[in-house]
Amino acid sequence: MEVIYKFKNIINSFKNKNQSIYRVLYYIILRVYLLLKLIFVRRYRAKKFTKLIYKNKLHQSSIFTQNNRYPFLFNTCKNLFEKIKEPHILSFGCSTGEEVNSIRNYISSAHLYGVDINNYCIKQCKRKYSHENNIFTHPNSLIYKGINQLDAIFCLAVFQDSKNRHDEQIVKSKQYLFNQFQSQLMELDSMLKIGGLLFIDHSDFNFLETVISSDYKILDINNNRITRKRPLFNKYNEKVSNQSTLFRIFIKIQ
Repeated sequence: MEVIYKFKNIINSFKNKNQSIYRVLYYIILRVYLLLKLIFVRRYRAKKFTKLIYKNKLHQSSIFTQNNRYPFLFNTCKNLFEKIKEPHILSFGCSTGEEVNSIRNYISSAHLYGVDINNYCIKQCKRKYSHENNIFTHPNSLIYKGINQLDAIFCLAVFQDSKNRHDEQIVKSKQYLFNQFQSQLMELDSMLKIGGLLFIDHSDFNFLETVISSDYKILDINNNRITRKRPLFNKYNEKVSNQSTLFRIFIKIQ
């Protein structure tokens, strides 16, 4: 591991040098560094293989996460479920399990499903957050396909492509498309009961443009609508703004 980080330091020292020889060395060392990471860093290797194997089903490829990352959303869910003894809740794109753990801290009686397409993440979830009412699984599993009548689904920082945020010159989303966003939501919709809550945050697209949005109403609560400095794309995958203003919580009405 020390060798890998030494390579990273060398790369950074060459990165901003303009001389041709440094540019050549930079690209050579960068490739050696990435190869070493692929061989020795399990987390990085899992991310790359997941992207390769599940390209057509992958949403956000990053597995960055944190505990209690969305306190407003978690607390809103807790307050709305005060009269539900044991709510069934899905964390879609649960990464290494911190979101499931956070929801558990807000709603201790919940039956929680954590689903992620990265098998490395699922293993980490099971290792770190084992609980009798926590189920962690892959979206290709029979367990996932059998989930239904959920009280809530969380899709937080899932429906996005990091390249869209980091490159201001992008005018059209090419790697992550609206049809994939909509198809996934249609699948999740079939798992959510009438009266169930759908949470979507940090998305490249607007849920209200999907064909299923008419089956939902926007939750009438303060701070549901939020503006962020991040690009927004329409259903034709065209960037319509460098700033997004979106609702985050919806109730299924039919």
